Amino acid sequence: MLNPFRGVMNVIDTGDADAVSTDGKVYLRDNNLQNIANDGDMNIEVPDIRFGIWSAENGLKRCPLLNTMDYDAIQTTGLALLNIVKHHAKEVPFNLADQYELWLLDKHMDLPLALLHSECFKSELGEPEYRPWTSGMLCRESFQSKYLVENNPDHHSSNHAQWLTEQINAAAGNQPQVQWFLRDKDRNGVGLKCSCANNKLEGRTLPKYIFPKLLINRHWVNQPINTFVKDYLGWHSPWLLLLQHFGDATRAFLETMACQQQALTVDAQQQLYPKIINQHVIKAARVEATMRKAQGEVSSHQRNIDMTYLAADYF
Repeated sequence: MLNPFRGVMNVIDTGDADAVSTDGKVYLRDNNLQNIANDGDMNIEVPDIRFGIWSAENGLKRCPLLNTMDYDAIQTTGLALLNIVKHHAKEVPFNLADQYELWLLDKHMDLPLALLHSECFKSELGEPEYRPWTSGMLCRESFQSKYLVENNPDHHSSNHAQWLTEQINAAAGNQPQVQWFLRDKDRNGVGLKCSCANNKLEGRTLPKYIFPKLLINRHWVNQPINTFVKDYLGWHSPWLLLLQHFGDATRAFLETMACQQQALTVDAQQQLYPKIINQHVIKAARVEATMRKAQGEVSSHQRNIDMTYLAADYF
């Protein structure tokens, strides 16, 4: 889920219905029964019919339906999808399929600076039009850089995310460029369509180390920005752990930061981490999260899920 990166969505699509999960709970919906509800002579637009929420621990929780809907048709489609979900549940997280990536390029050498978007199929690639990188609503609400607080106490916490956004987009220059890349199995990238006026960048091959491993550049000449970005990546680490291309050292580094800063978020989505290096660190974070939830705290992950589904109109 991009821009910015805010997690991985696992999808099972039967054509008639689909199930999506970003947190271990599966949201089942019917996307084929359109305009099935009506009120007298007037059709009611129903973009998606939400069948229910399923998890291995709690089973299926059905969602309410309008009494004008065709219950039998929805039930048949929903239960067929549920059987497929149960069959494949242990395979989650699925292997990532978005091998086409759209990157914002830096102004000096036209190298990848920040990931903006991704697609699974070449036929889905849009024109590489510039769009700014954004830190996102959740970051604006909750991210606070320790470095900025200690060195610039007058800088309000609500502006930290905006400051980061400005630094990254400024690094793209006054005439920012974006480019699609095809990433191969070794994570090297072949340059595809570019927003630049000529085609000089198309067809180039960049080795994997040129692409920022944590989705934004973290090696800056300006040391304050370098330190600030490190603070951001610490805040962002619970979501980064959902990615599948990290070595053990990077994953262990992210686990430590995530558990120190966002125990609730780690607890909410750890079952979707493709690999865990330090089990004791994760376990300690989950114990902390249990105590905090008992006091009524809600994870930033859950707030993000609520905003994501609302924005995407899944329900």
